[in-house]
Parts: sequence; C-alpha cells; structure tokens
Amino acid sequence: MKRTGFTLIEIMLVLSIIALLVVFLAPKGQRAQSQQSELMAQSHGGIVYQAVQNYLLQKVNSTVNDFVAVAGLNAASSTPTGYVPVGDLYDCTQGVNVNTAVKWPQAPPDVHCVLDVSGAGERFAAVTWVEGHIKTYYVNGRAVLQ
Repeated sequence: MKRTGFTLIEIMLVLSIIALLVVFLAPKGQRAQSQQSELMAQSHGGIVYQAVQNYLLQKVNSTVNDFVAVAGLNAASSTPTGYVPVGDLYDCTQGVNVNTAVKWPQAPPDVHCVLDVSGAGERFAAVTWVEGHIKTYYVNGRAVLQ
C-alpha cells in the first residue's frame, strides 16, 4: 500500500522551521522600516528648507512670514522632544505648491514637520521627526541627536 500525504511529525517540523524564520527575520524588517522613516524625515526637512530658500531668492525683499502667508501654512503646536522653538511654528507636513521652484510633497504618514520662524521672519528652520522616535530629529535636513 502506497502512503499519501504527510505525517503529523513532518507537518510539525515544517511549521516549527517557518516559526523560527519568522522570529529571526521580523525584527530586521521592522528595523529597515524604521530606518526608511528616518530617511524620509531627513529628506522632507531638506526639501522644505530648500523650497523656502528658493522663494526668498525669487522674492528678494520678502521674509519667511511672507512665504508662510503665500503658502497658506497653518500654526503648529508640537515639536520633537528636546527641540526648543525660537519663534512661531507652522505645520509643513501638507504639500505646498507655490510655483515650480517652491514646492514640496506631503510628508509620509509617520513624519512630522514644523517650520520654526523667528522674529520678523528673517530666520527659519525646517524641523522634522518621526512619530514615536525620541532619539533624533532633523533641522533643515541635518540630524540632531539627543
């Protein structure tokens, strides 16, 4: 008589090997996703900073406050842990399209962004961070470690 199918031992062995693979590979996937989010936050901050710089180059007598009005940025209240704002905060997670040289896409879902504008709008910083990550935030696309 010819045997068909698998024995219970064979099935259990295959399932245990699959379970071990999942245990060892799952943390690496989460770490890669976390690194990707950090890179997206860094990139978004650099893009926002460059867009505002482009606007100021095009409109020589303008300030960052003028840009905030033209771009329609809303007030923001949150900042990353450890960051001390120097001025008014504006949300820059939404996409902006003033013209072809002054635009940025919407930030990824777990990335936050504020535009910190000091005084009369002569200085600014684009601050980005990943939700839930408290060790690093980015100012103008550059990492600031806590």
